[in-house]
Amino acid sequence: MSKRFIFSIMILMVISSLPLLPDTQVLISASKNLALIGDVISLKIVVKTDHQADGIKTIIAKEEFDVVSKADLPLQRHDNELVFEQDIEIAYFRTGDFELGPFTIEVVAGEEVLEKKETNSIPIKIKSVLTDADKDIVDLKNPIEFKGNPFFVLKYALILLALLLLALLFVYYLKKRDRSGSGKPEPVLSPTEELALRVKELMALRLPEKGMLKEFFLRLTEIHKHFLNRQYQFNAEDLTTYETLLFLDSRENQRAVVDSIGFVLNTSDLVKFAKYIPGVEVMEDLNRRISGLVDSMRRREMEMA
Repeated sequence: MSKRFIFSIMILMVISSLPLLPDTQVLISASKNLALIGDVISLKIVVKTDHQADGIKTIIAKEEFDVVSKADLPLQRHDNELVFEQDIEIAYFRTGDFELGPFTIEVVAGEEVLEKKETNSIPIKIKSVLTDADKDIVDLKNPIEFKGNPFFVLKYALILLALLLLALLFVYYLKKRDRSGSGKPEPVLSPTEELALRVKELMALRLPEKGMLKEFFLRLTEIHKHFLNRQYQFNAEDLTTYETLLFLDSRENQRAVVDSIGFVLNTSDLVKFAKYIPGVEVMEDLNRRISGLVDSMRRREMEMA
């Protein structure tokens, strides 16, 4: 056995014995790349790290915009990894082409900075609220003179108006007759039963098995936000996950319900924005939480009946 071969084996043994350094991944996304002056642009920062950290700090070196709000989302744990999320809403008050970022992200534990990472940059175009037509406003044309007796035209206008009114009354009569002869309308499903039915139909499509994981979680998010809209009467479709859970927490007294919906929405965000691929245990936990949510809401409806 040659000395060169022995030396190569020794190097490989030394390298394999070295501890693996923690790896940190940073992702930033914006709700829009084209906006008008004063429009609110939502930024989402997702940091996935192996460090045993307490949180993250976002350092914005060049501020060409105003920060409207900033909120940290609940910490997520996946095996040995921690996932931190931060929502930032900004607004530009100048037109032009801008580069949003890069931002410096600090992973911290107490006062100690464990690691620094830079995000990617995102191009943003800000336009004025004025259109090209608004920039060249001309005077109105002079009035056009009409000769003749206006009451002559008014007579025909009144006749036409009367005919239109009769037509509308006839259409209304036909619709009312159809409704009265169609029998009883089908009962509308309760929010809980509609949630259970739509989730069952989604599961039957088997989208994750077909490699359509992001499409599956997009539909799952839409189903749950529609349920929140019907059950708690607030427009969850227009809110971020953080805002949705904050609003839900003020309406729902049962903690298990809030935790189940929060798990579904936060897992969906990780798949949609951080390219997270949940394992078999996570998907089984997801199904258990959805089933538990439906059972809990059904028991509540039976107690209130």
